[in-house]
Amino acid sequence: MHVVVVGAGISGLSCGHLLLRDGHDVTVVSGDSLQRTTSHLAAAVWFPTAVGPPDAVARWGAATYDVLAADAAAGVPGVVMRESLQLYRDDPDVPPPLPAWAAAVGGVRPARPDELPPGYPRGLRYAVPLVEMPAYLPHLHREVRRAGAQQVLRRVAGLDEVLDLGPDVVVNAAGLAAGALAVDGSTYPVRGQIVRVPNPGLDLSVRDEEHPGGRAY
Repeated sequence: MHVVVVGAGISGLSCGHLLLRDGHDVTVVSGDSLQRTTSHLAAAVWFPTAVGPPDAVARWGAATYDVLAADAAAGVPGVVMRESLQLYRDDPDVPPPLPAWAAAVGGVRPARPDELPPGYPRGLRYAVPLVEMPAYLPHLHREVRRAGAQQVLRRVAGLDEVLDLGPDVVVNAAGLAAGALAVDGSTYPVRGQIVRVPNPGLDLSVRDEEHPGGRAY
């Protein structure tokens, strides 16, 4: 089929990559250059944070973990395995079972006392993929173009505005604009803002999903 993918961030380029792999013709339509997409600034640590439905997310998360872990092993630009620490505030004498995502990760172990910051009685240590988007997104874009995708730089106000490209299927991967393009008021942004700063030497990803002030990582 001829598939028009609207959006050239991580979702659009990933869709295009998989469609091309399966033998379809792909045209990617984007209103912005690669460096001006939201994805280019995204903080991308693998973790199933506050999303659902749980069964589907478990499947998707495991598949994504496997792909990114293989990319890290192969030296794909921007993809590394990052040591991580999950913090818990509950009773250390009654440890709950491992979280559902641990099956996809493997190698999850209790944190040692010397690995825990003050105020946290227990934690988990593991390694998950981290993706530096300014390096990975251009790589994925090159792969998609190398595989034969056409790219159209065009800002559209509705999905019908790409019908002149003759698609059999239109994929809405427009991110922040996805709801407006589909005239779907139930789809809207829910995350906050990100400021990118130089890394001063941090090599451990730390997260507290149950922080009283809100999820922190």
